[in-house]
Amino acid sequence: MVSYLHRKGVSAYARDWTQVVARLGRRWPNVRVGPLAPILRETVPGGVTRALVELAAWFSKVYTGNIQGMDSCWTMLVNKIIGASAGHTVLSQVEVYIFSVSASQP
Repeated sequence: MVSYLHRKGVSAYARDWTQVVARLGRRWPNVRVGPLAPILRETVPGGVTRALVELAAWFSKVYTGNIQGMDSCWTMLVNKIIGASAGHTVLSQVEVYIFSVSASQP
């Protein structure tokens, strides 16, 4: 999951996630699919950390109020990877940017 995310980027990963969940839902209408947070066993590059934080934010948005989004697991992952990031810079202002992902729930 993390290597695919790193290679493809958050937008492509989110698009693929949405497509897979939709396909599974068509095949098995009562299936419930949720995004498991990865277990990181090694230090990851800064780009991967950023991608995971962005993906966690997207999952949090599309699964708002739905336990299937496993928000507490993703929140814990984000806190752990940010805490373990070496050489990170604390910004004086919140950084805001937009990336292209689906706004609808998968």
